[in-house]
Amino acid sequence: MLNRVPEIGDWASFKYEFIMLKDLAYLTAKTGDEFALLRGKKEDILFHGDSRNCVFDGTLVDMLMTHKLYIVGHSHSGEPIPRPSGNDREALEVIGQEKSTVISAMSGMCIDFSADSFEIW
Repeated sequence: MLNRVPEIGDWASFKYEFIMLKDLAYLTAKTGDEFALLRGKKEDILFHGDSRNCVFDGTLVDMLMTHKLYIVGHSHSGEPIPRPSGNDREALEVIGQEKSTVISAMSGMCIDFSADSFEIW
């Protein structure tokens, strides 16, 4: 998978439900960078972020805003218990998505979160 998205900002399409959240954790453990899994009706998108964020632009933003894709989840590198950031929550609010998941590259633990910082899933 990393061969398809070797650089920060790269993204690639994969077969629907080919990528799992644990794959993001493995990729982050190897590189130190965050990765995100976006999913549409017929495809998975793997996105290579930097060490602190996954910042989408262009086509991906358009597809998220028009609900052709949604953010299944993304990885965090330096925390055994992943905590969604304010930016993570804001992204959901901007695209109108109810919830997503963050996975720790250290522990593999997943936490579901929403745009509301007081909401627990």
